[in-house]
Amino acid sequence: MPKPTRALIIYNPTAGHARRAWPVVCNGLNAAGLLYDAHETHGPGEATERTRQALRDGYETIAAAGGDGTLGETATGFFDLNELDKNGLPTPINANAVFAPLPAGTGNDFTRALTNGKPATLEKWLAALVSRRPGRMLDTLYGTTDGGAQRFIALNLVSLGISVEVIERVRAQHGVLQKMPGGARFAIAALSALRDWRERGVRVTLDNEPPREFTTNLLTFANSPYAGGGMMFAPDAKLDDGYLDALLSGGLSRAEILRELPRIRSGGHVANPKVTLAQARFARVEMLNDEPFTVEADSNLRGATPLELRVMPQALRVLV
Repeated sequence: MPKPTRALIIYNPTAGHARRAWPVVCNGLNAAGLLYDAHETHGPGEATERTRQALRDGYETIAAAGGDGTLGETATGFFDLNELDKNGLPTPINANAVFAPLPAGTGNDFTRALTNGKPATLEKWLAALVSRRPGRMLDTLYGTTDGGAQRFIALNLVSLGISVEVIERVRAQHGVLQKMPGGARFAIAALSALRDWRERGVRVTLDNEPPREFTTNLLTFANSPYAGGGMMFAPDAKLDDGYLDALLSGGLSRAEILRELPRIRSGGHVANPKVTLAQARFARVEMLNDEPFTVEADSNLRGATPLELRVMPQALRVLV
């Protein structure tokens, strides 16, 4: 079979701003004379499987037009999760392949991190795709849940607790709320989710450190500073430093969380003594005689605790 010379564009029509963005993508690529094939997704996991098959068929440029969830699913498809290397990490299907993000979602936090928090138009990302530059090597996170039964790749952030409630509420928004900026939509959903606040006992292990046991309703493990439409859960996280940044919070009341919400946007919450930030290459979360936490990665639900995470240094080539 001849090696494809086209790019493949994965398009999620249900992403926050996808229907407005898709004509811009097509017109921009056609005007630049870039040859491409397109695949529209229709359900969870499809972007991963289509990407994986395309790479095996010889495609070397895969773009994703959608939100952070679509980008995370597409990135997962760059790896064979059933073939682990000597370090226990998934192997790339094509080490020379490049990933081109085309942000068209609600939060667009992964691309926000790539531009150091500065706004960047969709046209900027189209220009990166057309340029055929070598790309930038970035870390990813490799996670397993449900005792290893589920495996995934995360670009941006893995979280447990109230964050999952927030994402589900954002997805359920409609009408006027859907037209609001991503940050405002996440903030409104967070206020609603506080009604169901309940801390659970966890045991968290980072690298070879002694386990930490505490109660919580918010844990995040970040590969980049941004999540939730621009909130900075881990303000010092970097996409290429070989570490994940763990945010461990415990003993926070509803009132305290309400006070901290505005400060998360600037990273000011790290001054709270009930919030701890730590860097690691490995993290494990187990429950202490409590019901499991659902795990979210890049806005995708990825099973439940126990959760294990490993950093995959310089694992994915991204067009920036």
